[in-house]
Amino acid sequence: MINIGNYVSFNLPGSDGKNHRTEDYQGKVIVLYTYPKDLTPGCTNQACGFRNLNEEFKNHNAVILGLNKDSLKTHEKFVNKHQLSFPLLTDQDGELLNLLGALKDNKLMRNTYIIDEEGKLELALTQVKASENPDDVLSYLKQRKSK
Repeated sequence: MINIGNYVSFNLPGSDGKNHRTEDYQGKVIVLYTYPKDLTPGCTNQACGFRNLNEEFKNHNAVILGLNKDSLKTHEKFVNKHQLSFPLLTDQDGELLNLLGALKDNKLMRNTYIIDEEGKLELALTQVKASENPDDVLSYLKQRKSK
């Protein structure tokens, strides 16, 4: 299990055809959110919320990455259908999802992880509400910046 302050190491394929590694985002805050299933109402609501706020996240030096066990083909459909402006990563064997504690009784939880500029876990928000999650994370980043 990855705890607050631990380095979060990942190297996963994304919907954009690239592999995404923790090191690729050195110096940026990673907003890594886990969600149950592509193209479902709650997950669409959450993804579109992040899409709509993506420019504001960029203003806070943050990148958004979605993560679940769905295939890259399904991710691609999801991204195209809703014009998502960030990649969706796939962890089909569930290795990272397990380390993050996002799988509970083999069910994927809707969680969000803030990974700091050095790749360390800063905050874990668990069982978040799809409709509120993007705004809540942005509020956290705004408050974090003013510290």
